[in-house]
Amino acid sequence: MTMERIPYRTIGIVGGGQLGLMLCDVARRMALKTVVLDANPQSPALRRADATVVADLFDREGLRELCERSDIVTFEIEHTDTRALSDFAEQGRAVIAPSPAVLERIRDKGLQRQTLARHNVPQPYSVLWDEPAAGPPDGMAFPFVQKLRTGGYDGRGVSVLGNPASARLQGPSIAEELVVLEVELAVIVARSCDPGTGETQEMRSYAPVRMDFDSSLNICTRVVAPSGVSAAMERRAIEIAEAAVSAFGIVGVCAVELFVAADGRILVNELAPRPHNSGHLSIEAHATSQFEQHLRAVCSLPLGSPELLRPAVMLNLLGGAHSGLPVCRGYRELCAVPETHLHWYDKSPCAPGRKMGHITCLGDTVEEAMNRADQAERLFALDGLSG
Repeated sequence: MTMERIPYRTIGIVGGGQLGLMLCDVARRMALKTVVLDANPQSPALRRADATVVADLFDREGLRELCERSDIVTFEIEHTDTRALSDFAEQGRAVIAPSPAVLERIRDKGLQRQTLARHNVPQPYSVLWDEPAAGPPDGMAFPFVQKLRTGGYDGRGVSVLGNPASARLQGPSIAEELVVLEVELAVIVARSCDPGTGETQEMRSYAPVRMDFDSSLNICTRVVAPSGVSAAMERRAIEIAEAAVSAFGIVGVCAVELFVAADGRILVNELAPRPHNSGHLSIEAHATSQFEQHLRAVCSLPLGSPELLRPAVMLNLLGGAHSGLPVCRGYRELCAVPETHLHWYDKSPCAPGRKMGHITCLGDTVEEAMNRADQAERLFALDGLSG
């Protein structure tokens, strides 16, 4: 056993949002240093990082500096210059995990669908639709779903088209069957690889969680663990999620969002090759949080246990009707709810629908956790104060 320096590694993070913030917090506890790249010097993660690079996510020189100052570069957002990062990886400036090539295939929903199809991973029927103005694609009947191939997240870039007169999104898209849903699940899968061969070193999956959505904003509002589906369905969901991660060779954690259709099919909706909103409750509820697991995986360290220790419900804290300085009601009352944990992302301004933080409620049973989450939701609210 050789002696190794402390801090053990320096981790470069592309993106300065709340996922980066939580990665920075865990990295410090693990004797890792962080360097974060983001254009906004007031972004949440830049305030927590050991060092910063203030530059746009597509700025080649900024990305070069990040690579040169890091042992390993990873991501909290996929929207960056993957071509530049591929060049820097080939030049040996940094190890990049997951690889830029993986990011390219996942952030383009058309390529993502094609890759899953080649590996026979179940997914909704879809076709490429690169010219939406020209009319519906052959073989696709109304109603169906239009998804922009790139750039969409948190409900953006997705539209349900009910008839030929429905307004269409502009830009290369996929047209996808409108799945009649029973429930939406997510599985966080962690994969590490042998640095020399790239072969799978370890793969561990968290049990599926149930995701509830605001139908008007199309944003996840609540995550529940355990999911409430049958043990057989949970096993099948994990099997499909691991097949999807293996199809891309992802290193790190990946959230696999799944549709459980009314006809019993379990289908991959999409992948996020990074920590994800659906895994936030792992901070308090699991033996290893998704953020620690991601750092373990990209550093080729042994993966931690994904065991669920306590039933949990996570609430996203979304901005209210107004924009401005964040204000809240019910802070003191929230602090009185047992086993309830507030995570504040330190964003400003507060804006309608913007993710400002989250609350995790634990309980002896999922019903108890749900009751505490209902209480927290009644007590605590956010809004923006102008002027």
